[in-house]
Amino acid sequence: REVLASADVVIFNFGIWYNWDPTVDTQRPRYSRLSEEHTTKQIEECITQGIRAPKLAGNCTRRHCLTSPTSALERIQGAFWRRNCAGSLGKLAYASDLKRFAVVLRKVAAERRWRARKLIWRASTPQHYSGPSGMFPLKRSNTWPGAGACIPVRNDSLAADRNAVADSMLHSLLRPGGPPYMTRWSTWDHDLGYHDEHPRGADCSHFCLHSTATWNWVRLLLACLVGRDCGR
Repeated sequence: REVLASADVVIFNFGIWYNWDPTVDTQRPRYSRLSEEHTTKQIEECITQGIRAPKLAGNCTRRHCLTSPTSALERIQGAFWRRNCAGSLGKLAYASDLKRFAVVLRKVAAERRWRARKLIWRASTPQHYSGPSGMFPLKRSNTWPGAGACIPVRNDSLAADRNAVADSMLHSLLRPGGPPYMTRWSTWDHDLGYHDEHPRGADCSHFCLHSTATWNWVRLLLACLVGRDCGR
């Protein structure tokens, strides 16, 4: 609420911590069948393994922020969320968290007290790991592959599976007329050609470090804000 009440533009994204293999997990989660609390057990697993506390999160404790989406929305200013148990965060967890986010955003919107003139859903960037989808379904016995393991996207449909789930779960929020209405912003087409750009040899597969790709995002965001082009 504090962010929406004080910011002119708010950008939302769930990041790349949810991974699965679309060739194995082929089911499309259905919004009506998902519980808002479906991932509570998985979130608690993450907490026991150690979660990096969000910066600038005020009095929001790890457990309370992660299990209370309303509190997280209130205190997310500048926060960076890192869940160290990616093995338990697959497609169903992603869909369930998206539903919880949508429910909370509608509740806050109903209060009609925010000043934000534009809400943006930031579509995920393509990942470039060596699997068919570019995603890396992490098991606890594995480690993330290095930047050198990145290759061009080989299957557009599989690579887009994460965004397909988000578009489905957030359909009512992304539809003009809302409420609330979020503009979908994507840099997908732009990012496809930068899979081999790894500053200092240390970047991950989805542009964690500043590079030509991320600086171009600023230009693309400005174009989206003035209504010229928000990508596909």
